[in-house]
Amino acid sequence: MFELSNPVIKLLLIPVSCGLIGYITNVAAVKMMFYPVEFKGIRPFFGWQGIIPSNAVSLVRNTHHLIMERLVSIQDVFSGRKPSEFVAPREEELRQMAQEHLSHEAQTHMGPMWNAMSPDIQQQLGNELGDAVIQSSENLVQKVMENIGDLIDIEGMSIYSAKKDPEFMNRMFLDVGKQEFIFIERSGLYFGFLFGLGQMVTWYLFPTWWVLPTFGLLVGWLTNSIAIKLIFEPREPRRILGLKVQGLFHQRQKEVAQEFGKLVTEVVFSDERLREELSREEAKAKLMVWVGEEVDRVMAKYDSHPMRAMIPDALLEQVRGRLEGLVDEEFNREDGILGSVAAQSAPLRHEIQTRMSALDPMSFENVLRPAFQAEEWKLIAAGAALGLGAGFLQLIYLFGDVWEKI
Repeated sequence: MFELSNPVIKLLLIPVSCGLIGYITNVAAVKMMFYPVEFKGIRPFFGWQGIIPSNAVSLVRNTHHLIMERLVSIQDVFSGRKPSEFVAPREEELRQMAQEHLSHEAQTHMGPMWNAMSPDIQQQLGNELGDAVIQSSENLVQKVMENIGDLIDIEGMSIYSAKKDPEFMNRMFLDVGKQEFIFIERSGLYFGFLFGLGQMVTWYLFPTWWVLPTFGLLVGWLTNSIAIKLIFEPREPRRILGLKVQGLFHQRQKEVAQEFGKLVTEVVFSDERLREELSREEAKAKLMVWVGEEVDRVMAKYDSHPMRAMIPDALLEQVRGRLEGLVDEEFNREDGILGSVAAQSAPLRHEIQTRMSALDPMSFENVLRPAFQAEEWKLIAAGAALGLGAGFLQLIYLFGDVWEKI
């Protein structure tokens, strides 16, 4: 059995080894939060899955409720905005398309009559149809903005992201709480060393075999518990012995808000994902009902038009179909009107970051705290178990003579 012979050196190694125990147990506890991403072992009791991946859906629901209830709703993004903001960039192209469709159908169904009309009248009819298309487009955008919450399933988007990418929640918590997790790991070294000083004195006074394993358990337990506590408490800055003290997470509120808003809008609420949501069958079905209503409104105008008697019903029906197709095609193009309405990740990010920076301490804490609260006891228990094992290793390798007497 390897054993140091100098008793003073052995005593001095106790706080050093306790610091290492605290560091190793805390690092292990952090790793256990995130890995493995998939369950490893034999379900349901023999094995392990990272706490974050195993609770991804419930955590993402919590994140969703935080965003929607305390930060921003998708509806808020459109507050004060006008439909013309989205339609104006496409206005010239829409007018040209309306004129071309009208000319094509008129040539097909009433060629001689259409050709007999002066260019000014043809242009006037085209302009009227163009005006109707622009107005209908703005009306549709207005309906989309007013009903965006019914068209886009925000919670479903969040859950979809968590299920599609099992490591997404890991990345979110690791990126948002990177400084806190580093603190947990390093604090194990500092607190472990301090507790080790007490262990050293206790061992010197009572060199009994159970002292080192017991202190190892306590070191693993307390270093994790204290580190987690110091991350979140105190919520408000306090003066303790003349020093300003505040939970690490709360100190970094603005920085965390920036990172959180960036990550959420890049992955969950990206422009691409928002466009996909508006392209779902349920959303498209609602949109097409509105398109039909707008086309009916446009065509109703032509019932009282002075030239109505000269326009065949077949032509009107063709124009109606073309108009419906035109609006549908325009709205569902990636770079079309609906695409620009959906492309709201940038304003969403700004709103999330701004409002999150201004959250009260309790609400802000709920961004990261649930990841710990979910199964916090497992982290602490794992640290205690690892510390207990490390305590036995201390006993065996530093004080083998005591171990051999057991």
